[in-house]
Amino acid sequence: MAITFLKDTGTFYLATDRTCYMFRIFDKGYLLSTYWGTKIQPADLTRLWQPFPSGFSPVYSGAADSRHSLDLIPTEYPVYGGGDFRVPAFSARFETGSRLLDLTYRSHVIFDGCIEPQGLPGLSGGEQTLEVTLADEFTGLIAELETDRTRAMLTACSTGNKYLSAHEDAFTAYAGAQWAQAVNAVPVALIRAFLLRIRALEMKGESAPQSVATGELRDALSRQGSLYHFDMTQEPVLSGTGMHRPQITDVDTELLRSPAKRMMLARKLAENGETKAEE
Repeated sequence: MAITFLKDTGTFYLATDRTCYMFRIFDKGYLLSTYWGTKIQPADLTRLWQPFPSGFSPVYSGAADSRHSLDLIPTEYPVYGGGDFRVPAFSARFETGSRLLDLTYRSHVIFDGCIEPQGLPGLSGGEQTLEVTLADEFTGLIAELETDRTRAMLTACSTGNKYLSAHEDAFTAYAGAQWAQAVNAVPVALIRAFLLRIRALEMKGESAPQSVATGELRDALSRQGSLYHFDMTQEPVLSGTGMHRPQITDVDTELLRSPAKRMMLARKLAENGETKAEE
């Protein structure tokens, strides 16, 4: 199943070989189902939904007009407490005893492969997985989402550092082995010329002939090194590891680089604990 997100309309497009399903981020962040059927090109089909007023269906806060009621909109994920009287997809009870929810779009991620939900029924074998996060800004769900996000960021930073460390170890080991091999195979002609150069400098009265000869050899290697280019077609190891430090994206850079900050954040999460809604 291929998944596409159309940023200009906020539409999610999920397609199989013959069918497709579309829903979009609607007014105030509610998710609106717009199409399911024979495969068509991705498009915003909101116009196919014709809103109409109803005296028995309350409008939600900030609605454009009296026709916009959650009880009349084909919402993707209905919940109890916002005027939608259909069977909810999710219900919660908070510490105050309230069961009211008002879930709206917060973020989404499209993963490669099939990620099965833990403890819930799901499909397997898909090419991609869409994860949409909804939140109720008036309840503790926001705090829980932020806690989950922080924990996920800590995990990502830890994994990223392990990846960087593994790359550094592999590259260092390979470079060290290549260096040792090259040093042990220094041509006799170079060694002979190096000793002759030292002797010549001594004859001229140079106070540190070996240092001068070493400096000249270093400069010569630097000049040759600036002209050398690695042919990756002949470098199977370097083609796999890369010549540069890998770039870790989509993480907090400061958190990634600071073990102290990660430790403090992990300690804070442990001290605060979690406040979860009861399903």
